[in-house]
Amino acid sequence: MTPTYEQALAWFTPARQAKFWRKIEKTAEGCWLWRGAKKESGHGQIDFDGHNIRVHRLTWLLARRQDLPEFIPDNHGEYKAFVVRHLMCNHPNCCNPAHLVGGTQTENVEDTWMIHLAYKLDTERRAREEYNKYPFVGYFSDRTQFLSPLPVTPRGEHWVGFPMHCPAVPLQSLPTQ
Repeated sequence: MTPTYEQALAWFTPARQAKFWRKIEKTAEGCWLWRGAKKESGHGQIDFDGHNIRVHRLTWLLARRQDLPEFIPDNHGEYKAFVVRHLMCNHPNCCNPAHLVGGTQTENVEDTWMIHLAYKLDTERRAREEYNKYPFVGYFSDRTQFLSPLPVTPRGEHWVGFPMHCPAVPLQSLPTQ
């Protein structure tokens, strides 16, 4: 059950406001992280007249001073259920209305995939940068005292690849299944 704007405004008394703000931690990135009760998904929840509602939905409707619509049209003109999406951050317990936008579940899933892809690409980029600084150490090592030149093969060629000794294993010793 999501309350209407009028219900939320009447419920959000000064005493409840004080209790609400005690459970908010503001970060340097602008997130308002909910430190109260949470659902299994990590979204903050609060008791609203006997019903558990998600905190980010409550802050969204209070900040925009309007009710949450039940359905909205998607990109194809079909009406889908309305969800409040975390677009500016990847913290399910963030309830900063500036980080929240409305949309459909499909858009919410696409956001999640884009955040995951961006994180993965950024992690790979940082790993490559670190590897290029110390090519003989490895991707995630901070021990520069172990720098050593590339090993030389018995034929006098430089071994190129991940800088780690990998002993040769005869094919007969590998399991068949």
